[in-house]
Amino acid sequence: MRLRELTADDLDAVMDNRRRAFGPVSEAFQRRWVGMVTPALDAGRYLGLFDGPRLVATSRIDDFTQYWHGRPISLGGVASVTVAPEDRGRGVGRTLMLATLDRCARLGHPVSALYPA
Repeated sequence: MRLRELTADDLDAVMDNRRRAFGPVSEAFQRRWVGMVTPALDAGRYLGLFDGPRLVATSRIDDFTQYWHGRPISLGGVASVTVAPEDRGRGVGRTLMLATLDRCARLGHPVSALYPA
């Protein structure tokens, strides 16, 4: 397995993985989604785990601020986590999340959160 930042060239594979993980989406949603995730691509905040050339898992890190006791803390909001159905149970999600948390730390986020769908 190889982890790398996703690019605009990967978006078809990302959407395919997303559909298989979460279900079908409309064309209108897909157009909005591309606009929403492009900044994450440009900032190196959308990660993909590949088995050879095949995308098997994704995660996106949003840049948020969390306030604790009135103090702002940088927070990496973990989103768009997908694992291809045929790759579940192989440790892919664990590998992806460890890499995602490492990337959060490198981006300067001492805190991360995964929000439920």
